[in-house]
Amino acid sequence: MVYNTPSLMTRSSLPIFQKSRIHTSNQGAPDTNHYKMEAQNYGRLTRQPYKFLYGTFLIITLPLQILYIFLYRKPKHLRQHPRWTYLQATGLDIFLIWWKYTSTVRYVTPKSLKPGFLKDRFIVISPPSTTPSIYRGIVDDAVVRPSTIGAAWYPAVYTPGSTGGLAQQITIHFHGGAYVLGGCRPLESGWGPEVLAKHMKGPVLQVQYRLSVEKDAHFPAALQDGLTAYHYVLNHLKVGPENVILSGESAGANIVLAMIRYLSEDGKGLLPSPRAGLLWSPWVDLTLNHLTLDSHPRANTDYMKGSLLEWGASSFTPPGGDRSHPYISFLGHEFKSQVPLFIQTGTAEVLYDDHVKFASSMKAMGTEVELMEIKDAPHDTFGAGIILGWVKEAEAAVSNAVAFVGKAQYGTPKDKRI
Repeated sequence: MVYNTPSLMTRSSLPIFQKSRIHTSNQGAPDTNHYKMEAQNYGRLTRQPYKFLYGTFLIITLPLQILYIFLYRKPKHLRQHPRWTYLQATGLDIFLIWWKYTSTVRYVTPKSLKPGFLKDRFIVISPPSTTPSIYRGIVDDAVVRPSTIGAAWYPAVYTPGSTGGLAQQITIHFHGGAYVLGGCRPLESGWGPEVLAKHMKGPVLQVQYRLSVEKDAHFPAALQDGLTAYHYVLNHLKVGPENVILSGESAGANIVLAMIRYLSEDGKGLLPSPRAGLLWSPWVDLTLNHLTLDSHPRANTDYMKGSLLEWGASSFTPPGGDRSHPYISFLGHEFKSQVPLFIQTGTAEVLYDDHVKFASSMKAMGTEVELMEIKDAPHDTFGAGIILGWVKEAEAAVSNAVAFVGKAQYGTPKDKRI
């Protein structure tokens, strides 16, 4: 069955370039002047030869920085959190070195549609040329057009019919990285999908969606890519929507929410809704005051920094667009969905409060929601748990998500206590 039925669709009444009067952030509007000044200060480091010199300096001093971290975090009273292990404390510090470097030089992740060592595990997906188009309303943009994308299978390539006629659940996953970093390959973001595939006992297709630092790849590029991948699984692999799960971490979870909203609003009737959505530390408010974020009470126990999120939010939002648009910032623009949602957060995240509010509001709208908190954990243990020392907790969260998918009601909104 081809899931694409005729429908009278018009461009959204809330176009992305229209300034919304709704401001969702509880922390005030971003201090754009501050970040313009910061960009000017960092401007030299984003250009050669300064970028090369900065990178060389980092490489030369890296062993000393790591040695200092190992020595400094040895005493428990000098760790970011009193209950953190030595591995968790040092892991965060080392991860922050990379995070700071990428946001300082505005590192652009190299992308390719060539499989490399993944061989047949890497696939190339072209946008479908269906009538009517699956790209309607908010995703029908004059500048940003649907594009060919890559994706990688975990743990191995999936072949239709390989399960002997038995229904096979497939998870489509979207990596994190503030819309400016990351990718679908194992060295970029492979651990989380491997864990998810193991616990789901089914394949995971991780999408190489366009990053907003690429040319003409701001919103709605990532949403278009998500729809392209979803259409491929439904129509090329012939997997029923009741056996498709959407999963995303951080910015990837933002894509999942945009897809779910689109399937029930602008794109209603074009594609069916998936079985469930898994949101790992979702980025639900791109209007956050990033200057305030760096002085947040939990800033010391997280690696999410204002400069990175500002870089991501500013490049992802279309020129002249509004970050508080309902398809960009979902906190304050919650909606009733027939897709059950599993939301995982860490209580040491700077975004923890957003996650709690969003989960509660979605539940109040009539969406089936389960919120799982990992005590004392930083942002996105799903993707970074192996680096940050939260492997056991991340695996437990995935196990809970699998149980949620198994018991969730498909196709009918249901109120459920969090």
